[in-house]
Amino acid sequence: MKKPVIAIIAAIVVIAAGVLIYRGFGPGDKPAGLDQALARGSLAKLAVHDTPKPLPDLPMTRLDGSPVGLDAYRGRVVLLNLWATWCAPCIEEMPALLRLQTSRGGPDFTVLAVAADQGGAAVVAPFLDRLQLTGLDVTIDKSMKTLGALQ
Repeated sequence: MKKPVIAIIAAIVVIAAGVLIYRGFGPGDKPAGLDQALARGSLAKLAVHDTPKPLPDLPMTRLDGSPVGLDAYRGRVVLLNLWATWCAPCIEEMPALLRLQTSRGGPDFTVLAVAADQGGAAVVAPFLDRLQLTGLDVTIDKSMKTLGALQ
C-alpha cells in the first residue's frame, strides 16, 4: 500500500515543480512561503533542497524493451513524472502532461513519463492507446527501482 502513496506524492511534486518552472521560477526564485505551503498534510515530510541533487542512473526501458537512461536527455530540462496505470490521479494528469509536451516540448524540454508498473509494456502500451497519449515520451520501470532511487 505504501508504493501507490509514494507514486502519487512523487507525481504531485514533479508536477508542482514543472508548474513553477513553466511559470518562470528558477531554482533560486521560489515564491514566498513555498516551503511552508508544501510542508502540510501528506507532503509534510517533503524535503525541499536549495540546490538540485544529482539523480542516480535510473533503470528504464522504452515500450519496445530497449534500455534507456537519463543520459539520453542530457542538456534538456526534463519534467520527470512517475506514474502507474493503476493510479487514479495519474490517469487524470496524463492528458495534461501530453498537452504540456505538445505545446512546450522540443530539443530543450521534454516530459518524461516513467511508468512504475510491474506489468511492463503489456499493460502500459494498451493504457497509452486507450487514453490516446501518443506523442508522450514514456519509459517503463518494471522493477519499480526508480521510486526507491528517487526516495
